[in-house]
Order: sequence, then structure tokens, then C-alpha cells
Amino acid sequence: MKILFDISMLYIDNLAKRGIYYFTYNLLKYIKYLNLVDLDIIPYPITIHPSIHDTMSLFRNIIKLSKQANVDTLFIPHVRTFTHIFALYIFPKSINVVIHDVHFLMSQVSFLYKVKMLPRYMAIRDVVQLRDDVIITTVSKFSKWAIAYYLHIDPSRVFAIYPGVDEVFKPIDRIFASRFVKEKYGIEKPYFIYSGAVSTRKGVRDLIEAFKVFNKNRNYMLVITGPLEDVELLKQIRTLNSVKYLGHVPRVDMPALFSAAVAAVFPSYHEGFGLPPLEAAACSTPVIASRIPVFLETLADAGIFVRPGDVEGIANAMSMIADNEDLRVTHGLKALNRARIFSWLNTAKEYVSLWRQMIA
Repeated sequence: MKILFDISMLYIDNLAKRGIYYFTYNLLKYIKYLNLVDLDIIPYPITIHPSIHDTMSLFRNIIKLSKQANVDTLFIPHVRTFTHIFALYIFPKSINVVIHDVHFLMSQVSFLYKVKMLPRYMAIRDVVQLRDDVIITTVSKFSKWAIAYYLHIDPSRVFAIYPGVDEVFKPIDRIFASRFVKEKYGIEKPYFIYSGAVSTRKGVRDLIEAFKVFNKNRNYMLVITGPLEDVELLKQIRTLNSVKYLGHVPRVDMPALFSAAVAAVFPSYHEGFGLPPLEAAACSTPVIASRIPVFLETLADAGIFVRPGDVEGIANAMSMIADNEDLRVTHGLKALNRARIFSWLNTAKEYVSLWRQMIA
């Protein structure tokens, strides 16, 4: 069984190293760990620098490669460019393409953003309807439902396979973690943490307002990490001494930041999967999260859930965790046990099993 594995995102997303980058990197890594004698993975970037030349040369290269290497299936972890769309139509063998979510169809986004995203996903829908040898995988049962419903794709053509939690995320001794956080980031007070895109759609504005309510007669900090999407939020953060925005944080530092935190808070309005809550959970950190379908699915009874946009509810949840040591320990252990379910090795096995079924 030969799989042509598109590694474009390892180049396109190399500087930012967001979720799609790590999804591609880890899946490729753990499939190789399986060391299956009848499985041959051929890493190949469909596109590195999206351009007309790139697209035109693709036709030659991909057809040649599929024939010479006798490839059985093309795997595309993320359709980012027109070149990827083109590949869906011209590749002569079966194709597995990943759609991580369709948030732009479900949440409030700008009209221009929706116009930008829609053609890409309509093209995927059309090729699935045109070819019976193209299937979609996604990252949760909720995303499977959303893809089938909003893109009008037969649910039998969509498969949910959970991604794993990177092995770097694990509990670190709280005293050691606190010392590291103090020395490197200057954080001495007890703190709550949010990690992810800093934007209103992720509920960060609600989190800041909730933290102000919670911290009115206390001396805590709110630590925020991740790429900035909403400049107005940064202006608000800079007016508050008790809120610290760290921007991009090296991945290897995140386990310490999670482990030393009182709790991690993720008040998103919509997610297709939401890996940061499980990364925090893998560090045995209590997780406060929005009561949205995908968090209920992935965190189950390990999360403390609050209605999206409920500022008072978020503040109350923070108070509950801060004031009850036993509850904090209990939820930390629940979170750790839940995170262990999400293994990249299991993800790799499920993908290989699916590709076998496709080829058969």
C-alpha cells in the first residue's frame, strides 16, 4: 500500500506552526512509528509557493509520480491553496482530504472572509459529488455533522478521526513549573491561562471581562498566549496590569505554563475540535470551557462548562476552582485521564485502517 502524503503545510505554515502544521507533522511521524512492512508513505509537497507556475507543474509532477511510484491513495491534510483544489480533480487514484471544520459557515465572521473561504469548500464538495473515490476525514463527530449539514455532503463519505495530544504535553511538578514561569516570564502571582487565537470569536473579550469580575477583590493574573487576530483586544489588555499577553510561546514552554496555572479557560463560541483544552488537560490542569458541542464531546465529564458569552458564569467557575483546592485536584486528575484517550498512535492506526478500506 503506497500513500502519497501531502506535506505542503510543513512549508506553508512553517513560521506560524499552527494546528494544521502539527496535525500534519504528528500524523506523518506516528504513521512512520507503526513501521508496517506493507505500508509505504511517500512525503510530497503538492505546493510550497502557491503560484500559476506551481499549479501548472503540478499536473506533470503528480501524474508522473502516481504512475512511476504506483501510488494507491493521495492524502491531503489541509486544502489551503488553488493548487490543492486542482489536485483533487486531476489525481488519478483515490483521495482522502481532511476538512478540520467549517466555522466560517457557523459563526459570525466578516463577509469578506466568508467569500474568501467559500469557493475552496464548495470545490471540495463538488469533487466529492463528482468522484466516488474521494472521501473526507475530519477531527470530531461534531465536525462530521457540520460538514455533512452545511456542505450538503453524504455523511457516509465523511469519517471522524480524533487527532492526538502531542507527547510534549504532560504534567510538570507545580513548584518547578512555577519557578520556571517566574524566571522566564516574570509571573509571580497565581494565574489563569488561555492559549489560542486572540480574537472575539474565541471568547477572549468575554474572558477578560469575566476575569475583571473574578479578580475584583483578589490578586490573580490572567495569562494569554497565541496569535493576535483582534488588535482591539490587545489595546484592552494593555490597559490592565493584571492581564499579561505573551504572544507566541515556544511549544516546549507550554506544559510548564499550563502546569503552574490555577486553571485553563477556553470560552470559544465555536470549534471544530479545539486541541488547546486537551493540551492543558494533558498537563493535569483543570479546564473551564464553553458548553459547545465539540467541547462536550472531547472533554466529557473532565471539563467545567459555561454557556458561551456568559461573563458571570465564567467568573463564577474561576472562583469555584480558585477557592476549592480539592475540586482543583479532582478536576485536574479527571482532565489528565481524559486527555490520555487522544493518542497520535491511535490516530495513525485509524488512518491506515481507513486507507486500507479505501484501496480494497
